[in-house]
Amino acid sequence: MKSRLALMGALALTAALANEVGAQRYPWHDRVQPRLTAGVTLDPASNDFIYRFTLANGAGAQQRINMLRLSLAVPAFAMEAPADWSFMYAPGLPHVVWYADGPLHPAWQPLHGGDVASFASEVEPGASLAGFEVRSPCATGIASFIASGYNHMRTMEEDTLPGQVTPDTDPEGIRGTVLGPADCNVVLEWGNRRPATDGFMGVVNFASGATLLPGPIAVQIRFSRSGEQVDRATFRAELNQQDVTAAFRPNSRGDLVAVFQPGASAARAGRNVLLISVDGIIPGTTRTGTDADRITFTVP
Repeated sequence: MKSRLALMGALALTAALANEVGAQRYPWHDRVQPRLTAGVTLDPASNDFIYRFTLANGAGAQQRINMLRLSLAVPAFAMEAPADWSFMYAPGLPHVVWYADGPLHPAWQPLHGGDVASFASEVEPGASLAGFEVRSPCATGIASFIASGYNHMRTMEEDTLPGQVTPDTDPEGIRGTVLGPADCNVVLEWGNRRPATDGFMGVVNFASGATLLPGPIAVQIRFSRSGEQVDRATFRAELNQQDVTAAFRPNSRGDLVAVFQPGASAARAGRNVLLISVDGIIPGTTRTGTDADRITFTVP
């Protein structure tokens, strides 16, 4: 069986633990019941997106959660961790890993000299922990995560025990999805109402007709698909018949972005209609045209 992960020397997390032979003594990492939720706001200085995650562990879990790994479609920056947790991330990695740290768990007893430590900051069954944070210039999409439970490390001798059978579970932990940074290198909706002006602007993070994940609604607008000359001062936005133009601000990559909280803004549960428009010079001419798009989306 193979060792899976080591973090910062003292923290060594393994995914290769016994099943039938030592199931009672050495459970896998997936005896947890994680629920990860996200809040989304804009940074007041850069207008980039701040994702703040809260990790809960169900009351029926059999392990404390000691690691959270969030997949990233594009590089992010300015991560934060809860108290007595740390994180590991480097530009270019497709994920950020948070792991419990700090004082040892009072109930932890090592089973051998090379055992993995357990920490008091781990998320106990029935508890939750906030403070996991990522900043990104990219608006919301579906991000995947893995939450792992604390587990003693196997010894070399135990790895060679006969009769090891791979169980029908994920040894790394429990996988799920959450509202998180999407890939903002592509634009999902340029519109198709007027081909001559459709390249003036587009919605980056969702296409018209999409059903979004529950939670805050982030909208990211990009201009000039092929270098079109666009007058951004003419940009207008209306959400469910309310003018929301002032909610859009330029972020660090030059897009206009906004976040709407369902029930506390023009956004609402169910079907929403976003009308956006901007003027520009029609390519190959000196004439001014308008790109006007009607974008619908549903919030559960």
